[in-house]
Amino acid sequence: MGAMFGALTTFSSEAGIIQRERSSKSYHVLPYYLARFICDMPLRVGQGLLFGSILYWIVGLNPSAKAFFIFCALTICEGLAAQGLGVAISAAAKNEKVAIALAPMITVILMLFGGFYVNTQTIPPVLSWIRYISHLYWAFMGFAINDFAGRTGWETNGIPITGDQILTQLDFDGNHLWQAFMGLLLLVFGFNVLGYLLLRFTKPRYLPLANSPAKKVA
Repeated sequence: MGAMFGALTTFSSEAGIIQRERSSKSYHVLPYYLARFICDMPLRVGQGLLFGSILYWIVGLNPSAKAFFIFCALTICEGLAAQGLGVAISAAAKNEKVAIALAPMITVILMLFGGFYVNTQTIPPVLSWIRYISHLYWAFMGFAINDFAGRTGWETNGIPITGDQILTQLDFDGNHLWQAFMGLLLLVFGFNVLGYLLLRFTKPRYLPLANSPAKKVA
């Protein structure tokens, strides 16, 4: 979630410059938005690789090299989705303080429906759609499948349990890694399009200039 909060503060600090440049017709929103996304890509990729390289082996996840690179790819995609969400929130808010106040509320909701704290089977059907717009849900699904699918070696209360049984308890049985990647990539696209549209159609407002009354010459 650090990527999301980083986007909140960075974008808010740039908002004044963007509005000024837009008013002077220096450039359109789309080139700025694409340039900012491209410039942030190396940071997100570097953070994902660094995070994965340190955490993966310390925690003792699936020792396969393929699983390690899949973990890093999922981390990068999750970071890009979180960044897109942060930009969308920042573009919708009037200022940095409002954006920072809204972000924790949205984050808590997405965490609750992410499948880690609450099993998706216990979520009321009327609210179950929220998990599909949660990047945490798709990331958690991908991490779980990548680590548990087809593996053994766990036990609970002395009873052996397989990775597939764990996935069934998490309600991820029948899901696949490509679904997690597809869900994250769609959210990366969707959040960034939403952020662009909010920025594009939120135009700067200015106070009207009132003519000062002419002074009488004595």
